[in-house]
Amino acid sequence: MVRCLEYLLIAGCIAVLLVISHWIGQLAYPSMPLEATAEAQTVHSLFSFLLSIGAFIILGLVGMILYSVLLFHAPKNDYS
Repeated sequence: MVRCLEYLLIAGCIAVLLVISHWIGQLAYPSMPLEATAEAQTVHSLFSFLLSIGAFIILGLVGMILYSVLLFHAPKNDYS
């Protein structure tokens, strides 16, 4: 039962990361110049997709680093 809850927690974290990274990808549209050609929409979509993937990876790595730092730090008087 505990193992199932761990899997649900991990799935929830991944879902939150996906939503946040998609939101970051959608923020890229105002930073792009006005569309001057027919291919501009495709380029904007590709840039947004790549930005979302990059945000997902960075947020996942930062989350794992913070998790490791907070949970696996050495005790106060451990000098080994």
